[in-house]
Amino acid sequence: MMTERYYYKIIISAWIIYLIFPAMTYANTDKKNRLEIGFEHAELMQNKYRNLGSSNYTFFIGKKFDSDLLKNWGWRFSSIDVELSNQHLRDKDNVCCIRGDRSNLEGKLEQHRLYFDYIPYTFGTVDNKKINVKFISSLGIGYNRWETRDFVANEEHNVEAITVGGLFRFKTTFYDRFFIEPAVDFGFIVKKNKRINNTIGSATLDRPEYFSLTLLMNFGYIF
Repeated sequence: MMTERYYYKIIISAWIIYLIFPAMTYANTDKKNRLEIGFEHAELMQNKYRNLGSSNYTFFIGKKFDSDLLKNWGWRFSSIDVELSNQHLRDKDNVCCIRGDRSNLEGKLEQHRLYFDYIPYTFGTVDNKKINVKFISSLGIGYNRWETRDFVANEEHNVEAITVGGLFRFKTTFYDRFFIEPAVDFGFIVKKNKRINNTIGSATLDRPEYFSLTLLMNFGYIF
């Protein structure tokens, strides 16, 4: 029997397909506002890119709007569904807000969000084919899920939430095709199914109840 979580994954997959195919078709004729796709590196790297697949991936797609009235605006759909390794959660230097014994923890992070982008200025000329830099600020709404497990005590804590977020990206494009994009994501929880803080085995989750901060590193390609 399929769980609500898998029904949700089907809806997300259908939404991605709905976005991709019209945008791909238009990307071949519109040289000004072209389709961009890519992946987020940092969340996959913490697990050393192991077990990539439908339950462990990152992906984004987006483009600027075609209207001259919205020439500095665009959209992006981002989907993150990654495994959080035991090695990563034990790292006190990079993972905060967990007190006690972390040695038996592992987890899962999901974030699916639709953003509206504002691109106020391009450093260097837009027609520069070698390199140009853009600062992009975004506002988005979506769904988050945080899962933490103690595989020895056989305990887990799952939190699902509707979130709004701000995303700030520093996008550097090379030869009008490839780009790298350090980013900072601020998330604000609008509605959740339970408290985030809890005790799992010998560890205590001590995270903010209504706020999250994530550092990202995106890599992408412009069609």
